[in-house]
Amino acid sequence: MSHAHAQSTLSDSNALGQCLRTLDLEQVAVWYAFESATSVAVPVSTGTNLSEQLFDELLSTGALSKPQAHDKAVRRALYDPFSWCYSIEVPDQPALLIQLQAHLRSGRGTSAARARVASLWGRLADAEVHTYLAHLMRKNALDPVGAEIVMHALADDWATHPLGRKRYLAWRAVRGGAAALLQSGMDQSVALRALIDELRRRCRWLLLQEETRPLGPTEHCFLPELGWRTPMLVRVLQEYILAKPHDYWTQRPTGG
Repeated sequence: MSHAHAQSTLSDSNALGQCLRTLDLEQVAVWYAFESATSVAVPVSTGTNLSEQLFDELLSTGALSKPQAHDKAVRRALYDPFSWCYSIEVPDQPALLIQLQAHLRSGRGTSAARARVASLWGRLADAEVHTYLAHLMRKNALDPVGAEIVMHALADDWATHPLGRKRYLAWRAVRGGAAALLQSGMDQSVALRALIDELRRRCRWLLLQEETRPLGPTEHCFLPELGWRTPMLVRVLQEYILAKPHDYWTQRPTGG
């Protein structure tokens, strides 16, 4: 399959239109994020592993392909190490983004689309809290590899909490893990157990609090600072899919 050079208008967009009809809302959002990342220097998603998974999934749709040595029309993300060619004829970037954006807005009302929104939202939230937890652990001399163990151990306990609250819970638990690390003579296994125990206790404590009274949307929540480099796919979710941008942090993943 040849790699077509970008076109200046949408007049020859039959291939693009046919391709879009085969994609679900999540795939279109991912495509929009990768294409946008060629002109804005931000991460594509909330985690390196997730970005790689999403890129491979997008390649599997056939719209994109990995560039070969002879390819000239190569697209490259500015922040992440991703590059690709288009396997179909596409317009230039502004026109392509407009068409992808229109597809996102027009296709978000169905039950199938809401399920894809929940999937994308959940994947981004999981990768975000994993990245945040590993960052906190590294800052406190805890082995960041343990973040993956924590994510698996607490999957059920914090499934009912929104992302902002998970960030708060991670922060509180790492404090307990760091204290245990010092008290144990820098024993990483003891510190990891203490971190998991503290996280589980705080998760259950917050659920008990909610039984007494509804918690406010930002109560016991840690939201990013204003200077946070918002990943492109989070921007797409907030701007074109979710009812309110703040929902990404304060609500549990559901349809948009």
